[in-house]
Amino acid sequence: MNFAAISLVVLAVVVAIGFIKEVNLGFLSLGAAFVLGTAGGMSAGDICKGFSSSMFVTLVGVTYLFGMASNNGTLELFSKKVVALVGKHTVLIPILMFVLSAFISAIGPGISQLAS
Repeated sequence: MNFAAISLVVLAVVVAIGFIKEVNLGFLSLGAAFVLGTAGGMSAGDICKGFSSSMFVTLVGVTYLFGMASNNGTLELFSKKVVALVGKHTVLIPILMFVLSAFISAIGPGISQLAS
């Protein structure tokens, strides 16, 4: 079995453990990446180079944005509006949710960067 297939199996195991134990998949995945990287002969520095810090900051910002929107009821209202917008064409709900969520995510970090 080649290393790419092993990586996919480890990823599936990490996702399963994350769902069963209800722990953060990101932390488990980072740990698995270090274990796989060192097993593949990479140094810790090389493994860290593959982790984008700017992507991490963006993900934290978007997660925080959606966490706040979830806590104050905005996401529930958003979902109700989307369902009302599509009417009887329920097939369009996932597509519209994706498009509108991508739009909200895109303007979230952009506004914070403009303010600083």
